[in-house]
Amino acid sequence: MKRIVYLSMLLAVLLTSTACELPPYRNVDDGLFTIAANAIPNGYAAHGAANTKDLERDDYGRTLFVYTMTAPDDAYYELYALVVCQQRDEKRVAYYEDFCFIVKDGWDTTFDEAMVAALMEQNDWGRPLQAERMIWRDIVQGGKDSARSIGYLESALLAEGIVSGIVGSAWENDAVLSDVDANGKMLLFVRCWPKDVRESTKRYFVMLEPDGSCAGESCCEEIASVYQYQAQLHAFKEKNGWTFGDRPSAEGQAAH
Repeated sequence: MKRIVYLSMLLAVLLTSTACELPPYRNVDDGLFTIAANAIPNGYAAHGAANTKDLERDDYGRTLFVYTMTAPDDAYYELYALVVCQQRDEKRVAYYEDFCFIVKDGWDTTFDEAMVAALMEQNDWGRPLQAERMIWRDIVQGGKDSARSIGYLESALLAEGIVSGIVGSAWENDAVLSDVDANGKMLLFVRCWPKDVRESTKRYFVMLEPDGSCAGESCCEEIASVYQYQAQLHAFKEKNGWTFGDRPSAEGQAAH
């Protein structure tokens, strides 16, 4: 119960700090931001304002932290997440792909004991480190992710076009380039909102090849549960040929 109350109070403070106009990526640990922005499909917004806050550390160096992000765009939304960092050094961070986070929407910032316990269990909290389960990423500085600067707009427009073909002209949509695998495949998160506001918002995963084509017949999939989609995300990646594991370093990408 203490953890529930503490998390609710902390998230309320972070909400207050991002509710007014502030510079993007304020009060952010770059390493923790790198994990949240890449692991959570809707955890990044080019014009968003983000915060991170350490909560706990286990005896093996893992960090449980809060991540909040406000995106004041045409489809304004707020994201609140608990995330686990497995390891870090000066240049890189490690985490469990697809299963290192839980999320809530902006109007419900309470994480109950069962949700927190399940997250920590999935991430081997309090147990010896499991290197074979981790992926490593270069830390991005100041909320600027260079991987997203390459083809960001082009991939977003392609994903929006795919989803528009499904939902029709009565819907507006906005795509975010969520992640890129070691072979250049792109995962995008697309939010749709109706021009007629009586309908609820929809979300989709889209997978594109490096050339912008669909990754397969199943390259677009509606997200069943807006904030508890980790298993669906992992399965979506598997059936579309996603390469799991470490991403190339910035130096390796430049060499190409």
